[in-house]
Amino acid sequence: MCKINKKEMGEGMYKIWTIIFLLVCGIIDIKYQIVKTKICVINFFSAGIIKIMAGELHLMDVFLIVAVGIVVLLIRMVTGGAIGLGDVYIIISLSTLAGISEVLAMLIWALVLCAAFAIVGIVSKKLTMETKIPFVPFMFFGYMANMILEKVNG
Repeated sequence: MCKINKKEMGEGMYKIWTIIFLLVCGIIDIKYQIVKTKICVINFFSAGIIKIMAGELHLMDVFLIVAVGIVVLLIRMVTGGAIGLGDVYIIISLSTLAGISEVLAMLIWALVLCAAFAIVGIVSKKLTMETKIPFVPFMFFGYMANMILEKVNG
């Protein structure tokens, strides 16, 4: 008989939710070069409310989410807006949904994948140093890469 672990089921639900959220935002980012703020706000509050009701969001989590938001906003200011404000909204929203450690791992993968894409594009002369590259699709692939590696590494 198969026993269903409620915690694992909840984590699986959050992973699927995260994948759908990133996929939708990534498609919009590629097609229109924007991130829909309303989608991020709805995602942020929906995830927050559900996690609070389930007892999965604690005060320390809220402080970490705020800290991540402040750090990403500071990076945006220091880099002169190299990180889009929509990307900041997505990162903050995902911090509520997926958790800080998963978001940081996703960002590392996204940056590596985006850098590789840019290098190949510049070397092949398909891109220039001024070319704007939508970052949300790389967040999607970064999240997927991290999720696959978690499964492989156990």
